[in-house]
Amino acid sequence: NRGRWIHICSASLWKLVLYADLPQVG
Repeated sequence: NRGRWIHICSASLWKLVLYADLPQVG
């Protein structure tokens, strides 16, 4: 299902953005 892939990709992208925004994580 393409919708599931889009959801997974967006979720992983948001995680990367949030982690990059946290100074304690790096």
